[in-house]
Amino acid sequence: MINLNDLWIGDFLKILSTNQKGKFEGKDASGKAKIKIRKEIVLAEANDLELTEEEVIVPIQNEIFPTFQKKEFNIIESINFERMLDLHLDKLPGYNPRNWPTGALPFQISKCRSFINKAIELKVQRIVIIHGIGHGVLRKSVEQLLHEFREIEKFSSLNEGSLEVWLNC
Repeated sequence: MINLNDLWIGDFLKILSTNQKGKFEGKDASGKAKIKIRKEIVLAEANDLELTEEEVIVPIQNEIFPTFQKKEFNIIESINFERMLDLHLDKLPGYNPRNWPTGALPFQISKCRSFINKAIELKVQRIVIIHGIGHGVLRKSVEQLLHEFREIEKFSSLNEGSLEVWLNC
């Protein structure tokens, strides 16, 4: 049996005799529980109640075209966003060779992907990615990554060691 004094306003209850569910709204003068079901208050004895989980109606999503909850646009974060990413390991915080046994390249690409996703989220129009001058492995990997994003309008070499990327978001 439920002790009505142990309940909180808003606790979700089931009235056993009627199989109705609602929220606890307190006790009335006679000591019965006040249960709000839709817009109506129903009175019930404590021995006719049980705590239950609130039923949440979740709309069925189309699996072919899933819907994504859009994040609210943050103008201040967009203004303060650093529009240049330097992929040199000494410029990227958090690199530890023990955590990346396959080498630095996957770490650098992961950081680049996160940077691009954040730029898209913040509706940034232009970013610069510094890949450096070397054998071209990082540059080619970054270019492959850029092709994965439909929001990227175009990209081109800014100089030998960096790419300028234009986004359409």
